[in-house]
Amino acid sequence: MTASREEYLRFGGSERRDVDKTVVLRGYQKELTSLGVKQNIIVCLPTGSGKTMIAVSVMNSPEFQHEVRSEGKKIVFIVTTVQLAVQQAAYIEKFTSYKVLLCTSDSTKSKSWTLLKWKQEIESHQVLVMIAQLCFDKILQDVLNFHQMAMLILDECHHAANLHVMNEAG
Repeated sequence: MTASREEYLRFGGSERRDVDKTVVLRGYQKELTSLGVKQNIIVCLPTGSGKTMIAVSVMNSPEFQHEVRSEGKKIVFIVTTVQLAVQQAAYIEKFTSYKVLLCTSDSTKSKSWTLLKWKQEIESHQVLVMIAQLCFDKILQDVLNFHQMAMLILDECHHAANLHVMNEAG
């Protein structure tokens, strides 16, 4: 993790790896999860309706687990703010058994990483939660590419329009 451990834990991150990973879904969430396993989807729901829970359920599906665990593919979760990155990384770690790398521009730790160190960190993690600009930078630097990805999630995807950096990264 590249954010402060205290902030990460405050948003629900866990020091334990043996926590219950079960997520109980509502009917519409089950339907969207089923669709998300089969095809690319855009989920437009109100705040608090469980969009992240849907993404996590897709991540936990056997199809994506196979791509991530057997084929070494990555799940990339792009967000727009440091606070969202910390919050989403904590949620993903809480409800999956994946190794999560939190990548924000605020981290002095990751600012000093060489390209080789970035490649090593990405290789050793299964889920990358990244600020949009940082993801775009790593794609341009050929540290990360779309062929490595089993899944790409754009949180706040309405930002993926016009000249916003998320439009470039996604």
